[in-house]
Amino acid sequence: MIRKSLEDDGFLEVETPTLWSDAGGANATPFTTTLKALDESIPLYLRVAPELFLKMLVVGGIERVYELGKQYRNEGIDTTHNPEFTSCEFYRAYADYNYTQQFMETLLSNMAKELNGSLQVELPSGKIADFTVPFKRIDIMSALEEKIGEPLPDPNNDDNQEWSALCRRLKVSCPEPRTTARLLDKLIGHYLEPDCVSPTFLVNHPKILSPLAKQHPTKEGLT
Repeated sequence: MIRKSLEDDGFLEVETPTLWSDAGGANATPFTTTLKALDESIPLYLRVAPELFLKMLVVGGIERVYELGKQYRNEGIDTTHNPEFTSCEFYRAYADYNYTQQFMETLLSNMAKELNGSLQVELPSGKIADFTVPFKRIDIMSALEEKIGEPLPDPNNDDNQEWSALCRRLKVSCPEPRTTARLLDKLIGHYLEPDCVSPTFLVNHPKILSPLAKQHPTKEGLT
């Protein structure tokens, strides 16, 4: 159903490398290996995301492209993270996050109706996730400031000391490396994600969280 929805909208499915000399595309720790057929002193990486390859294809002239495939991240294991997982990434030239949100609303609501027979889906916790369109939108920075009750430091400042001190004061744990991006992500996970029972879009990410995303048309420092 995911493939049909994308292909009905003109997307082309591709397969890109999972083993490469650079693991870029996401802020994650890669698995490292070597290739015996070449110089074993040169490290190779299992990809953490297909993003860079897909964007190369868009730049090369394939205006709508997607990939369903495996990603590998050498990090923790919990209820929302696994070192090996399957993802779907798609990119469309000349579109913005408004198009993407509308597309995902249609896709997920149709999937819920097809697979569950209803737009209201009971979760293992007993809570009800409502797939009725439109989905809720949460502006990340303003919602965090409302939850915490104070203005937040500039997330795009290279100095992470203020963010580190803020997380310590709020007792929000963040293991090393305590970069601004990781500290901010931990705050989002602590304060905003628990409210996202039904499908929800967290919008207007600071650039430090999405450095490869398109600049927000009116808000400096956001994507």
